[in-house]
Amino acid sequence: MGHRGGRGGHRPAGAHRPRHRLLERAGRAITNVTLATPLPDGTPRQRQNLGRARVRGVELGADWRLSRQWLALAAYTFVDPVVTRAPGQPDLVGRQLAQDPRHRGFLAVTFDAPSIVSVTAQLRVLGPQYEDDLNTRGMGGAAVVDLFVSRHLFWKVDAFGAVENLFDRQYLAGRAGVDTLAPPFQARVGLRLRDVFSESSARAAPGAPGR
Repeated sequence: MGHRGGRGGHRPAGAHRPRHRLLERAGRAITNVTLATPLPDGTPRQRQNLGRARVRGVELGADWRLSRQWLALAAYTFVDPVVTRAPGQPDLVGRQLAQDPRHRGFLAVTFDAPSIVSVTAQLRVLGPQYEDDLNTRGMGGAAVVDLFVSRHLFWKVDAFGAVENLFDRQYLAGRAGVDTLAPPFQARVGLRLRDVFSESSARAAPGAPGR
């Protein structure tokens, strides 16, 4: 999840828009199952039809228009992903689905002044999770900060810069045999054409004005 500063319509300062959604679904699950005997090449797990899993949770979110130029967004998701049926793998029943953290959070603050600059700082939070189906290979949570900046140059051309993992936080992204770290500090800059393709598509659409 992420956010980029935009030039959409402004709501009145102080406006607050809460959102929430309850989550509940059940169905067949496909995941990497730990094998009693490794494959000939030494692989200890294999992707298989697990059986059934149930996911319950809630999504909460809100945005605040602090002033004409300032916007804040916040979101939180809690899920409880549990294996409910696993033929041939009874030890998995009641365990958490692999690679599915129970807690996720997001916070972003945007300053958007079209004639000057648009800046967004965002915080992404992931809770602890498990790499494997047996819930023995834990991966700790992480909090990562990103930064996005853009400025209009001329016509429909914007210059932009982006920094991901601003503080170079090290955290695990996988533990399938070898511990794998998530991407470190990354930065990029460039130019972007704004609205050109969407406008061209609109003009080409049947019944579009001007045809």
